Amino acid sequence: MSGPVEVEPGSSGPSPWSYVGLGFEIAVPLLLGVVLGRRLDVWLGTGPWLLLVGAALGMAAGFLAFFRTVLPPRGGAGDGVR
Repeated sequence: MSGPVEVEPGSSGPSPWSYVGLGFEIAVPLLLGVVLGRRLDVWLGTGPWLLLVGAALGMAAGFLAFFRTVLPPRGGAGDGVR
């Protein structure tokens, strides 16, 4: 996963390609969760339940990756910020 989107001083903002990367950070975990859940459903015969669980976990992982990229890092344990 990539780090926070950085903007150069004096520039008009982040590159449009950085937003494409953010889209992939949401879409790829979601698709992996759906595919894995579907395959487990077929193998175990559990109907749509594991597909739904895989989709939910993939969506959560995608949004977590998205917010880690977009939001600035908070203070760590050793910098004195609480």
